[in-house]
Amino acid sequence: MFRFLAISALLILLISPANAHPSGHGQLEEDEIRERAIWAASYLVTNDVGKEWGLLPKSWSAIPLWQARILANVDSDYVIAVENLMEKKILYFLISSNGSVMDVNFTGNFPYVYDVNDPENMQNKE
Repeated sequence: MFRFLAISALLILLISPANAHPSGHGQLEEDEIRERAIWAASYLVTNDVGKEWGLLPKSWSAIPLWQARILANVDSDYVIAVENLMEKKILYFLISSNGSVMDVNFTGNFPYVYDVNDPENMQNKE
């Protein structure tokens, strides 16, 4: 549990934006949330945040926006699937509406988001 909290805190500190939205509302639009997930995937290519996979392969730094989709919006938190066609893998991000990356994994299961159970069966919002 402590490791999960430590990793989450590290992700939030390292990946959270200084200013979430230029107009100062503190909430990002859905396209900006998707862009944030793409940026975070690229960040994980050169920065090890303590996840079991370490650094991601370089192909994660060249993901186009259309390969990121919003799977769920639960209590102002977004679950984003970023698909890497070269690796044939999907990386799932839990991102708050202000752009803070709260967690990331390859399973899509986020135990503290009760409405998200099986990302493979979620409808694509786009």
